[in-house]
Amino acid sequence: MGASDLIGRLALAGVRLSILAPDKLAAEPRAALTDDLRRLIREHKAELIAALEPIERGRELRRQRVLAKLAAEPERQRVAIFDPDAERDYVLCTLAIRDVGTCELRIPRERFDPWAVLDALCDSGQKGRSEQCDRRADPAEGAERSGCKRTKNKHERAFRNLLRRR
Repeated sequence: MGASDLIGRLALAGVRLSILAPDKLAAEPRAALTDDLRRLIREHKAELIAALEPIERGRELRRQRVLAKLAAEPERQRVAIFDPDAERDYVLCTLAIRDVGTCELRIPRERFDPWAVLDALCDSGQKGRSEQCDRRADPAEGAERSGCKRTKNKHERAFRNLLRRR
């Protein structure tokens, strides 16, 4: 069994692998691991790490990009970048929230609506204000769009609806 087959088998079992150190893997959730899966992970550990390294490297590069963008725009509280080429069936959205942290969303390609994500993340709704957004970049074309007049509740509703469609 190759690393990609094993990663697929783990995914079917609901297990996610990540690299903790150059020679250490983490498998989550632990409750989903069977004795057979644990044995396979131990036997193919080096292959799994080699297969996961490019994925982890890409995730870290996206995280660094979004943090740099957040640092370059001190007036913004949230910044998102999209990577439509990282995975065949998903668009990756890496999000940074000032003084909170970062995360990565895997949005099914057929359900991906970049405007819904950007509307949900727009800075205008902070603390109940309903001011206009300055600008937002179109992730597909690089064009700018302005005039967001949504209130905080409408932004939150749009984001919840986006997550429900996953």
